[in-house]
Amino acid sequence: MMETVFVGAIAVTVLVGLDQAGLWAERKGWVYWRKGKRGDAGGGMLGVMDELLSPAKSHTLEEIANKQHGRVDATVGDGGWVDLDGGRAHLPAIGR
Repeated sequence: MMETVFVGAIAVTVLVGLDQAGLWAERKGWVYWRKGKRGDAGGGMLGVMDELLSPAKSHTLEEIANKQHGRVDATVGDGGWVDLDGGRAHLPAIGR
């Protein structure tokens, strides 16, 4: 029983040491270990080719990003109001 615990402790120590060595090598810029970038190496080249062959895709991606991070300005238009304290907003329907 004691021998199994001893072997397990040595195995854990070796694995932690390898992990720390990998993190050190990553800080030196030699490898991507746990905190490195994900994905394949050819993704950058394929992205450039896709942008050259389909320029509308980059515009579409920019619009999606703008919509995710944008906001609607309720002060523009008639009849709209926002109550920040009450957590309520009213936006009139278009065409009415």
